Amino acid sequence: MHPVAITRHGETVGYYLPVRRKRSQSERFTLRQAAARWEELLGAEVMPPKRLVLEVNLNSGSIWGVRST
Repeated sequence: MHPVAITRHGETVGYYLPVRRKRSQSERFTLRQAAARWEELLGAEVMPPKRLVLEVNLNSGSIWGVRST
């Protein structure tokens, strides 16, 4: 993550320094579930990877079988 200059009328008035947010235990668990499901779907070769990504985007993640809290 990189600092971002904040400008007003072309003049830099400040900087935004993003910080890395720590994930909760439930978020990490959900990500692990999603990664396992992704590997399962890829291994089953139900459809090409690009199509899987499209399906996930169209279905708001319901293809994963997991929901974030």
